[in-house]
Amino acid sequence: MSDTSLSVPGTARLVGVMADPVAQARTPQLLSEAFAEAAVESLCVPMHVVAEKLGAALGAARTVSNVAGFVLTIPHKEQGVGFCDAVSDRVTLAGSVNAIRVEPDGSLLGETFDGRGFVGGLEQAGYAVAGKRVLLVGAGGAAASIAAELLKEGISELFLLNRTPTRAEHLAERLRPAFPDCRIGLAGEPPAPVDLVVNATSVGLRDDDPMPLSAERLDGAEMIAEALVPARQTALGRAAQDAGIAYLDGRAMLQGQLGLLRDFFSA
Repeated sequence: MSDTSLSVPGTARLVGVMADPVAQARTPQLLSEAFAEAAVESLCVPMHVVAEKLGAALGAARTVSNVAGFVLTIPHKEQGVGFCDAVSDRVTLAGSVNAIRVEPDGSLLGETFDGRGFVGGLEQAGYAVAGKRVLLVGAGGAAASIAAELLKEGISELFLLNRTPTRAEHLAERLRPAFPDCRIGLAGEPPAPVDLVVNATSVGLRDDDPMPLSAERLDGAEMIAEALVPARQTALGRAAQDAGIAYLDGRAMLQGQLGLLRDFFSA
């Protein structure tokens, strides 16, 4: 029989993962393991917080001295920016936040690691994004952070595809001034061939979810990567396998963030 006991010292600092729903989150376990491996007395725990309660939950943290901060995921990444007292340049550019640290004076510092984690996961798999043509599905918080980081890494073209085209256009308008040398536009018809296809939506979390884009848009792609961590292979993952295209799910992105999150909350 394995030992299932858990020892949490009274000196431990807490990091919460705020999501709605939160049962599917892998971050609490993996970040807790990253803390333990680095001998950092911190513990990451899941917190089910609905959107209308996010401000109250974050505000309460200002009064708890051993709360190090929070990881924000669906649906809180864009809304969370407004509750921060200060944010990084990456957050300003992306318009989303996925980590909030409680500073010693009780103020909240916002940062985003989605983009860096995503690019880091690709690099760990041996895929360099510089010079690539990218189709990004989604225009929410994770998508914005991923888009900004891909642009920082020197992709040549970025095409945005979203269920609501106006959201994609708003994201493109925010990114264009910062990256004038890169073509940033909406994905049109017929689909243009790209090197990298990214699914930064939640489509695929449920077993019966369809593909987040048409199969013809995968033609010619070298790599397909998703930001979500599904319980089972997604329809997009199966399509990549059938087409012989390299594929990564969100575990690569999450692994790429763990060290960054650990260091951020340990500062």
